Amino acid sequence: MTATTPTTAAGRRQNNCETSPPPPFTANDIILLAQNISATLPPSLSSSNLLPLLHSPSPSLLFSLLSLFSRSPPSSSLLTPVLRSFLRLFFSRNLPRDLDSSCLFHLISPLLSKLNHSDLSSILDILSSHLSDINDADKAQALDLLPHLLNLANPYGELIDAFLEKLLSVSWSKALLVKMCSLIRECPAISRVRVSEFLRKIFDGLRDADIQDLPWLVFQLLLLACKGINSVSRKQLIADLLKFFGEPMKAPASVVRQVEGTVLMHVNFSIKQDPSLGSEVIAVVRSDLGTFNHFAAAVLLSVARIRRFNESSIGALKSVAVGSHQDCKFAR
Repeated sequence: MTATTPTTAAGRRQNNCETSPPPPFTANDIILLAQNISATLPPSLSSSNLLPLLHSPSPSLLFSLLSLFSRSPPSSSLLTPVLRSFLRLFFSRNLPRDLDSSCLFHLISPLLSKLNHSDLSSILDILSSHLSDINDADKAQALDLLPHLLNLANPYGELIDAFLEKLLSVSWSKALLVKMCSLIRECPAISRVRVSEFLRKIFDGLRDADIQDLPWLVFQLLLLACKGINSVSRKQLIADLLKFFGEPMKAPASVVRQVEGTVLMHVNFSIKQDPSLGSEVIAVVRSDLGTFNHFAAAVLLSVARIRRFNESSIGALKSVAVGSHQDCKFAR
């Protein structure tokens, strides 16, 4: 009996070693693993092991982790907690300052297709809860996920409606306004269904935008008009644009002239790319005298430089000018 006791104890120790869980992965383990281009996520990796590493992540850890995710897409039970944790860190500005966030969001976007209904809802909830925190271009990068998220949520109309209602209800910072002008045409849920509501929101925001940002914002709106929004929304966009630039601007006259000149250049270019837009501009001015002002006149003269619109544009300008003059005479 005495001779067999050490052997039995050694066997027990060996069994304990065989059944004990493997040591948890460290940040260095993940970084080293990602350097092997054929390596994939280990099956033993769990959210309970991974999330503590994201409390103070390095750029190398984040890029390595997303690289591994892209090679062997994880289950939503692992991916969703990681994405939620990343977004919370991003909005709280607890990510490293030297991190290239745009590249990270570019890597995250393809992984979203692995999320199910409840996972999509949780990601959209985080974005909607932080809309009021988007006060600069860096934080606005999170919305780069929005086109893909809304496209994936298309079968779940209630998710899209809830998010868009929240987006329309919050006050838009200048950064959020700029971001939405660039994203709206990439989101069919907005550009086809809710575009009129978003156009009203955008034009309300333009009044508080920096005057130097106006040409770029107008160019984004013209791209939206050229992409094929419905006719009613296109007419609304053109009319609102003409009325907006017909109002006085709080800026030196030289700056206003420069901005209007750049906007006219964008209008001219857009019409050359989509001639139907030129016909729409002329039709709007003819049908709605409320849109006729100094800027509308400048637009018609600019459009008249395009050969196919020369006669119709000058004709519209004469017609509106004569009509306005007669109305003025009758008013006296």
